[in-house]
Amino acid sequence: MDLDKNGTIDPISSGYWRDKYDMMKEYPVNYLDELVGQAPYFSRKYSNYTSFSKATMDDILDDDMRMRIDHIFHVESTSSQLLWNDEDGFRWEKLPEEAQVSSIAKTLVRDFNKDGLPDILLAGNDHSYDISTGYYDALKGIILMSDGGKPLSRIVNPSESGIVLHGMVESLLLLEGDKPLLVAGMNRDSLLLYSLNLH
Repeated sequence: MDLDKNGTIDPISSGYWRDKYDMMKEYPVNYLDELVGQAPYFSRKYSNYTSFSKATMDDILDDDMRMRIDHIFHVESTSSQLLWNDEDGFRWEKLPEEAQVSSIAKTLVRDFNKDGLPDILLAGNDHSYDISTGYYDALKGIILMSDGGKPLSRIVNPSESGIVLHGMVESLLLLEGDKPLLVAGMNRDSLLLYSLNLH
């Protein structure tokens, strides 16, 4: 919606939570400061966080504001998933909880343990959010390893692999040869280089 009528779209994120009567209601995800920064309408409607704290989307958007809604998008899941190309079609698979701690921006698919099945190195994090949201940086680089003939069934953490990708990973590259090297490009930081023992 165009909150301040300046010709640009001002997105508002919302989610559903239970109210004090145990009813599911739609509440804004954005902080009041963010909304005030988008349109003075919100500073006139809410003078402090106390009055805003329990406001639903129905409370914050009057009929005039609702008329400005251009598009409504629904997100069913924000989890990171794999898309398998099986013989009978495509299949989604949610990644394990260890991979859901931050955003995944880069992957490297190789047969690291030479068992004929794919393994995946997952890396990412995101430092581009505003100060009120903070960094998404809990992912230090994990490997989903095939084990016992089952694809991606074992999680190899940095403490086991020795690969620690702390920070915002912008690129991953595997230089294959007699001594394979993993190169990780980090946002605003030094390049990381790991020698891999593939077996």
